[in-house]
Amino acid sequence: MAAIKSVADLGDILQLAYVPSDVEGALNYWINTIGAGPFYHNPHIVFETMHYMGEPTALDMSSWLGYWGETQIEIIKQHNDAPSIFKDWRSRGLEGIHHLGLLAPPGARAYLVKSGATIVQDGALGGADFFYADLGGGPGSMVEIMMNSQLAHDVFGAMRAAARNWDRQTPIREIATIL
Repeated sequence: MAAIKSVADLGDILQLAYVPSDVEGALNYWINTIGAGPFYHNPHIVFETMHYMGEPTALDMSSWLGYWGETQIEIIKQHNDAPSIFKDWRSRGLEGIHHLGLLAPPGARAYLVKSGATIVQDGALGGADFFYADLGGGPGSMVEIMMNSQLAHDVFGAMRAAARNWDRQTPIREIATIL
């Protein structure tokens, strides 16, 4: 791989993520107004590890993942008051894009830290590491870096294929149906 010289070199934007005040309304918008879907619900995600600002946190959250063309849309709901980037967002009453998600190569974290980004949250799920970096530009300037893994390619690929062939039936499905 070529040397990383900018955030754009880390990879293409895979995901637009939202942490709305009204999850059901957000899902309704994406499914019925935009036509994205189906969405795969991952309830009360059990992380192998999770840290916020370098400290362990007991985050209890659910997410819904769907596709609009090649772009993944993620809707996130935090269920508890554990410290997290999602709790911070909601406590400030913010709406709109929370973060952009990328599948990135090794070296992404080191590059971002060297460039002055703050790693605000990190963890592991399904044997894959991920982290959130605040690039310092205000709302919408956070990126989630998911380590490029075969599992991510397989699961996200299955979701994209389901979206391409979606007959508009069963707009919300459990993620276990695709794993």
